[in-house]
Amino acid sequence: MAMHFGLIPPLVGFKQWKCIGKLEKFKQRYLNYEIATGISEKEDATRVATLLTVIGNEALDVYDTFVWATVGDDKKIAKVLEKFDDHCESRKNVTYERYIFFTRAQETSETIDQYVTTLKKLSDTCEFGTLTDTLIKDRIVLGVKNQKIRERLLGQPDLTLDKALDLVRAAERVQLSATRRSYFEETLFVGAVTSEVKNDEWYVATKIEKQNTKLKVDTGSQTQVLLRLRAAQELGLIKIVGNTGVDSTTKKPPAHLKEEVFKKHQKIFTGLGRLEREYHIEVDPTMTPVIIILL
Repeated sequence: MAMHFGLIPPLVGFKQWKCIGKLEKFKQRYLNYEIATGISEKEDATRVATLLTVIGNEALDVYDTFVWATVGDDKKIAKVLEKFDDHCESRKNVTYERYIFFTRAQETSETIDQYVTTLKKLSDTCEFGTLTDTLIKDRIVLGVKNQKIRERLLGQPDLTLDKALDLVRAAERVQLSATRRSYFEETLFVGAVTSEVKNDEWYVATKIEKQNTKLKVDTGSQTQVLLRLRAAQELGLIKIVGNTGVDSTTKKPPAHLKEEVFKKHQKIFTGLGRLEREYHIEVDPTMTPVIIILL
């Protein structure tokens, strides 16, 4: 039974100077398309014709400018794809490719494995050579979205790409586990709802124009009011239940004792009294000053 496949999307933006990444992705899709449709088993002329049919107008215009060293190369699929590679390679801007790489940060919903895959693809056009893994590792340290993970990576003196990936993966697993646990704790919790009312307010009932009215007693102060002794006595809060008298006899000191004290401590009674050094009063800075109203 024959199988029918739709055409793959054309190669867009091929005339732009940054086309090498677009070409690589298109070639991957096209070669799979050839296998799926059986075109890969056909002769080269058919394969080239199919390629030029699906590649789009922009790439077709570029194909028309190619100069072929040998007659018939324009009908060979390998030679045609090689020409397209050379065209994009000549228009590659390494500075721009590296700019894209070094400014690529991990996105909010992106895992570390997704992030490193993107960095590896971007590095293909940066010509890093043997420094590729080292620079990918450095970009992970700079671009990872979690600040605590970044601090931990910076604290590793012998950090490698594999070690960095292991540390970030472990942190992601812990974070995911904590998020799930918090979710179930919040959504599956069953408990009782109680209401406790404390009323420290003072109300009195009175009549206004023959109507019973409940009034709130308010001192107008934002602080605790302290009653003076007289007010407390008048309100009956303090009562004097009796007096207790104690008789005592104090022996009067001899007259000469006064002269002895003056003579012995003469410095104390000379000039104005003062302390030897300045006294500093410590005040608790956390305390809020209040006004106490005395009634």
